[in-house]
Amino acid sequence: MKQAQSDSRKRLKAVIDTVIDGVITIDRFGIIESVNPAAAQLFLYDGPDLYGKNVSMLMPEPHRTLHNSYLANYLTTKVPKIIGIGREVEGRRKDGTIFPLRLGVSELKLDSGEIIFTGIIHDLTHIKKAEYELIKLNQQLESIIEQRTKELNEVINKLLDLNRKYEQEIDHRKKVESALRDNQMRLTQMLDREKS
Repeated sequence: MKQAQSDSRKRLKAVIDTVIDGVITIDRFGIIESVNPAAAQLFLYDGPDLYGKNVSMLMPEPHRTLHNSYLANYLTTKVPKIIGIGREVEGRRKDGTIFPLRLGVSELKLDSGEIIFTGIIHDLTHIKKAEYELIKLNQQLESIIEQRTKELNEVINKLLDLNRKYEQEIDHRKKVESALRDNQMRLTQMLDREKS
């Protein structure tokens, strides 16, 4: 039985150590108990450097300072803000850089009654960069469309102005032609009178 449990633990550890997302377990006080290689690499630490430290060291302010109160509040009220829900947050690497991540936290009560929390961490840096690039491209496209629309409106207004000028010219020609016909008729009438 003990051998089966030992084999099962080894297999579980092997699985956790090979998943591509970061996995960190903490106790009820926020102290890191385990870190898989993906999480250690993501935060730029060696795994053993994190054991026994408060998980808040991996968070930017104000969460870094407030994390223990968040945890205590959850343990008292059992009202989840992130536990069992998951959401986008920011992490803080060893070198101080801040990066976006998706964090899913699960609570686990062991047979001994001890409570531990497991955090699954997915780096969103590339996704956020792609979103930013998409927003930037969209803004450029909107700017181009706005410029083209402005240019098109200018062309349309010029065409409308030309059309008005042509209509005025046509109207003027009609008046001139009408006046010429009237004059021609008068001249013809005058000539007819002279002949008679």
